[in-house]
Amino acid sequence: MFWELLRRTDDRIARVTLRLPKRLQGLELRDDLTLAVAITRRIYVYGVLALSAFLVVYVAYWLLFSGPRTRLSDPALQTEIPTAIASPTPRVIIDPWSGHEWFSADEARNLRTQENVINLAYLEDGSAKYSAGFSVVFTGETPWENAGKPFGVSELSVEVTSVALTAHGQQYTLNVWQPFVLSENSQEIYVVDATGQLWRAPLADLSLVPLDQVIGDLPAPIAPNPNLSFTY
Repeated sequence: MFWELLRRTDDRIARVTLRLPKRLQGLELRDDLTLAVAITRRIYVYGVLALSAFLVVYVAYWLLFSGPRTRLSDPALQTEIPTAIASPTPRVIIDPWSGHEWFSADEARNLRTQENVINLAYLEDGSAKYSAGFSVVFTGETPWENAGKPFGVSELSVEVTSVALTAHGQQYTLNVWQPFVLSENSQEIYVVDATGQLWRAPLADLSLVPLDQVIGDLPAPIAPNPNLSFTY
């Protein structure tokens, strides 16, 4: 029985061998390796081509549907573009004297006949406005400092108690120890003493004082000045 089974198996192997293609019957190990390398190379080339195609398609899809262009076209992600060029906000300069009470032209003219006129004066374009009830105490000490010849003041002289000065091309006549403000620099107060020295102090460091209190501290009387500048 064993020999019968062996014989049958041998017959079957022989029949299968006869059915194989003649080209395969003569294959050797070297031919198998060459075929495997060729197949592997083709698989590698096709893989690289497939990967490249995938990357191209992915990049194109990202640019067209998911990239920055799409985000910029999304109204929810857009910011409003101004239609006009923004201009710098101009600096607003507040005149500290805009709400001060000044004498009228007739009241200012009457000052020419009075003694000890030291009303705060506001000088602008050749006109002098006089405070209706306030002045500044001059001490010659801090915060007062010698102004020398500040910008805009070209001439300055004193005769007894009368002061003549030229500021920004305009002539004015005041009294010694009479505080005044130049409209071109409204943040400082000036005073000319009896020796003709010009002093200045920041407005922020001074306080306006009622006239009667300042007159009581004058170092000497001031004669009436018929040449006091007019109020126009």
